[in-house]
Amino acid sequence: MTNANFLFGAYGVVAAIHVVYLLTLRSRGRQLKEELDRLRERAARKKA
Repeated sequence: MTNANFLFGAYGVVAAIHVVYLLTLRSRGRQLKEELDRLRERAARKKA
């Protein structure tokens, strides 16, 4: 049973790492989108 416990524990750790990584990517994507929107607004103001 020790090997099975280790396997499930390792699976849980890997799953947690993936969840944190995906949340980080989502956050960074949102930040990039907001920055792009701000830059587009600045560019539109300069053109006008």
